[in-house]
Amino acid sequence: MTKEESGELWARIREEYIQSDLSLRKLSEKYGVSKRQLERRSAREGWPALRERSRDSGGALAGNTARRLEETVEKMLKLLQQDFEDQQQFHRYLVKTKGAEELEERIFRKLDTKALKEVTAALKDLKAMLQGGEDDQDNQVRVVFEAGEEDWNE
Repeated sequence: MTKEESGELWARIREEYIQSDLSLRKLSEKYGVSKRQLERRSAREGWPALRERSRDSGGALAGNTARRLEETVEKMLKLLQQDFEDQQQFHRYLVKTKGAEELEERIFRKLDTKALKEVTAALKDLKAMLQGGEDDQDNQVRVVFEAGEEDWNE
């Protein structure tokens, strides 16, 4: 193993120790490094203190991330709400007619199922984010129209 590869290996082990709950023994088994070497290097470089600091700041970071995520979700929901107020939203198509160089927006009776599925997928993602990525079975969205109800989860 070259000196550079060795340095990369130790950096990877150090990061994994700091960011995870793995013990030095488990890391020695995983990376094929003696436990004694890990103990010495860990003590010399202060890995336990770094792990502790990482965990202490992790709670604050998680709170900030959750708050930013919640704000982003709220903004996305407002945009979706505006889109849903337009009753023709899923009937609009961009069409290029013969001889015309630009696309023209037209409204047809046919429902744009692709756009509707994309919005439904976005809603499922938003729901999962708000729930913290909980069980996948709960991440279903039902779309209801005046004419009836259709399941777009597939």
